[in-house]
Amino acid sequence: MILFDRYSKLKKQAPGTTVHAGQKQLLPLLSGTLRKNDLPELIVEPPNVQELQTVLRFAAEKDMRVAVASGHSPATVHELEGAMLILVHRLAGPSQLSSDGLGLWVDSGTPLETIAVELSQRGLVWLPLHPLEPGETMGTLFARAAEGVRCHRGGGVISNLRRIEWIGYDGELFATGPGSTGDNIDVSPCYLAARLDTAL
Repeated sequence: MILFDRYSKLKKQAPGTTVHAGQKQLLPLLSGTLRKNDLPELIVEPPNVQELQTVLRFAAEKDMRVAVASGHSPATVHELEGAMLILVHRLAGPSQLSSDGLGLWVDSGTPLETIAVELSQRGLVWLPLHPLEPGETMGTLFARAAEGVRCHRGGGVISNLRRIEWIGYDGELFATGPGSTGDNIDVSPCYLAARLDTAL
């Protein structure tokens, strides 16, 4: 008996992406009381922006709905039957100083603790990082646009971002923010941030 792998094309196009399909692989990655219509069709974990683009283009070709989760803990899902769930915790490559030395490029899956340590090693502090929430990433901080104490002490999270590169559900890469050039539209509230350039 030969088993057909429905996602062999995706695995070939995005070889570094982990693809989970079938209840046995999906359930350990999910939490809560799950009904049949809550389970996604598959869960993918892309390691970089390029493979995330490939994954999203695959979903668009197959007309699959897409949901996104941080991946740092089992994800709570609701009515994702037939959908693709993307865990973005692996989007956490090494950060880089911007060309002018006044900003830091940070991937969305990078833990806030890692960013704080790296800045400290450079003798820098970015106040909107604090207080540090366990397990929170730059992407989840941006998605929540956490203000409150952070805003009072060092300005809001979004007001400290000079440039945001994000990927649309069609797999195309876009940029926005005061550090962007050209006729870019301001889409700062969008929640799928591939990379963030934070003003120090």
